[in-house]
Amino acid sequence: MLARMSSVFGALFDRAQNASIHLHEAQRSGQIKHFIFAYLGQLDKNRPTPLSDLVDAHLDPTGFNAMQREWIDRLSTRGEQLTLCLARAYIPHLIDEPAIR
Repeated sequence: MLARMSSVFGALFDRAQNASIHLHEAQRSGQIKHFIFAYLGQLDKNRPTPLSDLVDAHLDPTGFNAMQREWIDRLSTRGEQLTLCLARAYIPHLIDEPAIR
């Protein structure tokens, strides 16, 4: 079972990496103008701007078991924070500044 799960994870990770590469190629070729690629495992030190209230969700369980509401809220808040951080840095002309919870 562990070997199978590891294989599934590897395949999903590879697909995500390939999607990122295709986005960069599409931008270089002029097929798209702008994009951001936010993901929960993004290294905080690589963000373009610091966020003082960034939710730390690295230790939260993200397995296939039912998640507690608190963990779902933490993960979704972190995803929103990362997406807004990247959008403000790279595509500020495409966003309206929403109210952050």
